[in-house]
Amino acid sequence: MRRTQLVLCLFSILTSACNKGEDRSFSSWYEARYEKSACLESLPEARTFTTFSDSLLVDSIYRSMMGPYERKNFEIESSDSLIWIVGYEVEVLGSDSASAQFLCHSNLNLQEAKKLPWSSNFESYNSRVFTLSQGIDSVRFPIGFGIPLPGTQVFELVSQVLNDNIRPVNAQVQHRIKLHYYNESDLECALRPLDQQAIFIFKQYEGPQGLFGQEANKVDRLRQPSCGFEEVIIADSSAPFNQFHDPQGRRFTGHWKVFPGEERIKMDITQLLKPKDEVFIHFILCHVHPFCEELILRDETEGRELYRSNIQSYAEGIGLIQVPFYSSREGLELKEGHLYSFESYYNNRSSDTLSAMSVMYTYTSVH
Repeated sequence: MRRTQLVLCLFSILTSACNKGEDRSFSSWYEARYEKSACLESLPEARTFTTFSDSLLVDSIYRSMMGPYERKNFEIESSDSLIWIVGYEVEVLGSDSASAQFLCHSNLNLQEAKKLPWSSNFESYNSRVFTLSQGIDSVRFPIGFGIPLPGTQVFELVSQVLNDNIRPVNAQVQHRIKLHYYNESDLECALRPLDQQAIFIFKQYEGPQGLFGQEANKVDRLRQPSCGFEEVIIADSSAPFNQFHDPQGRRFTGHWKVFPGEERIKMDITQLLKPKDEVFIHFILCHVHPFCEELILRDETEGRELYRSNIQSYAEGIGLIQVPFYSSREGLELKEGHLYSFESYYNNRSSDTLSAMSVMYTYTSVH
C-alpha cells in the first residue's frame, strides 16, 4: 500500500493536471486574512527550533543510503496559525573529529501535506521540504522569502549515517537539527512564499523507448537515459526515486550504479519543472552522491545555462566536501512553452562500483 501511494505521488509530478476550480493558492488564502506589504529589506532575527535524532551506530562501511537511519515526528508547537520556514541545518555530534564524515542525509518532510489549507507542490513529491547531506549541511533562503506552513504542522525527520572510508570503526553519533522560522506575528511585512519542485535524473531499464508517460513512436529531442536492470539500486524501499513505472509499461529508477570512470547524462526535465510564466526560481538545493562533479540546469529554447553547481570531492578516499546551492532574490525566470534540460556528470575515481543520484530541489515564487 505504501509503495503504491509513492508511485502515485511520483506520477502526479510527471503529469500535469488541469485544475480550473476555485483559487486555492497560498496567496489567495493569505490575502483573505492579512493585510501586509511585501518584506523588502531587513527582518527581525528568526526563531530557532532544535531537536535531536536518537543515537546511531557506525560500526562498518556504509555507502550512500545504506547506513542505519531513524524516522522521527515532531512539531514546533507555535501559537500562531501560520509559520514561515526560512532555513535548516544539521550537525553530526560524536566523540571524535571524524563525525562530520558520517552524515549521509538529514531529510525534513511534511507529515501531513495533504491537509494544507492551500494547494502546494509539496503535495506532489513525497512532502519533502529539505535534504541536507555530506557537503551541504546548512541552508538559508534569501531575505524576504520563506515556506509558509500551518502552525500545527507535523514534520518527519529522517536521519541516516554514512561511512565511506574509516575502518575499523565503532562510533555512536547523533544528528542535531535546527529549523529557522518566523511566527506570522513576528513579522510586520509579508514574506514571499516559496513552493518546492524536484527535478532529477532517472533512467529507464525496461519497456518501450520514450519519456515518462509518453505515447509510443514519438521522437524526442533528448532521449530518455537508460540502463540495464543490473544497474538499478534498491536501497530504502520507501523512496520513490528507486523504482517506478508509467502506464505504457516503462520502468524507471532514480538511483543507479556508477562504475569506475566518467558518466555524463542529460535529459529533458520540462515535464518535471512545469515552467510557467511569471514563476522564478529563488533557491536550488542540490543532492548528489560521491564523485558527482557537476549539475547543470539549462533553458534549451534560449540555448543558455541557468545554473551550474560545481561540486568538490575528497582528493583521496570517497566523499563530498562542498555541494554549492543557488540563492537569489532576483531569481531565475521560467517561461511557459520553453524546453529545459538537466545534466549530471560523475567521475568515479575509485575502483569500486558506487551509487548515484542527481537531484535539484527548486524553490519557486510567482512574481
